[in-house]
Amino acid sequence: MVSKRSQRLSWCLGALAVSLFLAACSQNEYTWTGPVPPAPKNPRNAHVIKKEGSGMNAVGSMQDEPAAAGKVYRGTAALSRDVEGKVKPGETLFVIARSLDGSPTPVAAVKLTVNRFPVSFEFTDKDSMNGQPLPDQVDVLLRLDDDGDLTTRHPNDLVGGPVKATAGEPFTALLSEPQTP
Repeated sequence: MVSKRSQRLSWCLGALAVSLFLAACSQNEYTWTGPVPPAPKNPRNAHVIKKEGSGMNAVGSMQDEPAAAGKVYRGTAALSRDVEGKVKPGETLFVIARSLDGSPTPVAAVKLTVNRFPVSFEFTDKDSMNGQPLPDQVDVLLRLDDDGDLTTRHPNDLVGGPVKATAGEPFTALLSEPQTP
C-alpha cells in the first residue's frame, strides 16, 4: 500500500516534470509561414522551423503523408457541488496523464484556460511528454490553478483524480478541494 507521503512526493515530482517541460517549451518563440505540413512519421524528420530573430533553420523532411491517428483521450472536468461557487473565469486547468505502472513522471500534459464548467478536453500522442505513443490506459489528474503556474500550490486550487482512463472511451473527473493529510 502506498503511503500518503509517497503519493504527495509522486505528485510533486510529476508536477515538477510538467512545469519544467512547459517552461522549456515557452522559452523560445517560433513562427511558421505557409501551410502547416503533416506530422512526420519518424521523429527524426523535422520540418523547417525559423526561430524569430536568429536566422537559424533546422531543415528536415517535408513529406506530404497524412499524420498517424494515434490514441485520443477525451474527458470532461466537472465541479463537485461543494466548490461550484468558488471558481473564477480564466483559471488554468492542468490535465496530467500518468502511466499505470506507478511512475510519478507524466506521460502527457495539457494546459487549458477555463471560463465555465463542465469543460471538455482531450489529449493525444502529440501531447506526449517523451514523444512516444501514449499507453492504452492512463491515470488522469486535474488541477485548477488560479495563478496558472504549475509550480505553485495554493489552498484554493482544486484537484481531481486520479481517474483511470482508456484511450477512445470518454471519462469524467470531478474537481474538489484537496484532501488535507
